[in-house]
Amino acid sequence: MDRNFELDSFIISLIGSRAEKVDEAFADFINKYKLNSVQIKFLDTIKKFQSSNGKIELTKLYDTPFRNYHSMGLDGVFKPEQANAIIGILKEFNEREIG
Repeated sequence: MDRNFELDSFIISLIGSRAEKVDEAFADFINKYKLNSVQIKFLDTIKKFQSSNGKIELTKLYDTPFRNYHSMGLDGVFKPEQANAIIGILKEFNEREIG
């Protein structure tokens, strides 16, 4: 069997499982709050960033690409309670990925 194919399959399986974990991490949040389209797009960007990079530095939520949704990033898109919940989810997810 071709080693490149095996490596590609392995990488795809990792990315897929990581994306599923990110989705699981945000499932309760999404169910709890009635989100508007900008908030949903913001969360999708978090999920893509998290899935691609394995973790996300919380300060990134206030930089591009997240500032594309609001000049204040996370705090401009979500209410304080929601923003705090997202930060909590990301902290927990980052700790699990490191540990």
